[in-house]
Amino acid sequence: MRSHRCDLAIRSGPTALFSALAEALDQRRHLIDPSRRERVAARAEDLRRRAADARRSALVGSGPITVEFLSAVLGSVLHEDCVLFNEHWGVRQMFAPTRPGSYFYLPATGGLGWALPAAIGAKVEAPDRTMVAAIGDGTYMFSNPVACHHASHKHGLPVLTVVANNSRWDAVNWTSRLVYPNGHASGRDWMEISDLRPSPAYEKLPSASDGLGLLVTERSELEGALRQALLSVEQERRHALLNVIWK
Repeated sequence: MRSHRCDLAIRSGPTALFSALAEALDQRRHLIDPSRRERVAARAEDLRRRAADARRSALVGSGPITVEFLSAVLGSVLHEDCVLFNEHWGVRQMFAPTRPGSYFYLPATGGLGWALPAAIGAKVEAPDRTMVAAIGDGTYMFSNPVACHHASHKHGLPVLTVVANNSRWDAVNWTSRLVYPNGHASGRDWMEISDLRPSPAYEKLPSASDGLGLLVTERSELEGALRQALLSVEQERRHALLNVIWK
């Protein structure tokens, strides 16, 4: 879907690529500065501290749910066995996973709607871990949600989907303003090309495949709803979705 400028393009299958890469890196091991381990450890600790500070700051306040607040609460609730598939909205600084392979962001080769099917696919390979898809309302539509929830239920692959719902194609909205800051659309609160109102009741879709769906509109509801959804996924083995209204 996307391409990048390069000096040398090499086609390879993943097995051959990573086998050759592992061998090459092993041969260069003696070139690595031993003190680098300390610098990496210090950097990691600094990132964890900053993530904790960012979460505490985002949790303070009142009013409508913001994406920072949503990210902070999600980051606080997730445990070390959770794997987060973040499609755009999750604020990276709010998450501080301690276990490798616990955080994935939309890859350059991915398309809109990637997070939910990716989480279901990952559940196949790591059934003991809790898969969480953080996705917007527009990209949730792209994920073919009816098929995803059906597959999750049919194959016993429960995942948690957190939909950050602001009733618009936010990528279209902000890029239009970015490219044309003085354009006609930039002077409007809502653009016709990105307006998804009235918003569907996304929380009702999982129930068609024996899943749990919850609507969250207030800050005070969010943490309890997230914990209820995790309980559904981890103990009841039912896929779950939170439709979180944010501004």
